[in-house]
Amino acid sequence: MIISQAAQPSGKGAGKALILAMMHDAVVAGTWALQATAVGIFDVGAANGTFSNTATNAQNDGLQYKIFLNAGTWRVRYYGYTNNTCGKFHVLVDGSDVATIDLYTAAGAINTINGSSFIVGAAGYKTVQFVLADKNAASSDYYAYPSFFEFEETA
Repeated sequence: MIISQAAQPSGKGAGKALILAMMHDAVVAGTWALQATAVGIFDVGAANGTFSNTATNAQNDGLQYKIFLNAGTWRVRYYGYTNNTCGKFHVLVDGSDVATIDLYTAAGAINTINGSSFIVGAAGYKTVQFVLADKNAASSDYYAYPSFFEFEETA
């Protein structure tokens, strides 16, 4: 489920979508559940209401969403909690690994993390997956605590 999405705008750099992590279309793998912390979910970078894989925390745990993306260059962002037990999300668009988001931090923090930029060749509804395919060498596990994800068209 998408929180908000610009209605297929014309012109490059006009598209944006915010996706609430717990409103996934499908679970790729793992057991995901709502987690609570001390701050509100809609505060900037907040982690209350994170959708976490604390029951399984295994490699390749992941979530899937359907969103509309224009043809062009996009950047994905992660908003949520990070710490020294978190993995790396690989972002797959229609099955292609297009970006990586490293959720590792030495100390626990509420963070916004920019993922890699990627190119979408043809506009349309895309299947987007966030999969914990690997982890930072310093991380001890494959946890993830996303509140929401943002896609922003940059060119």
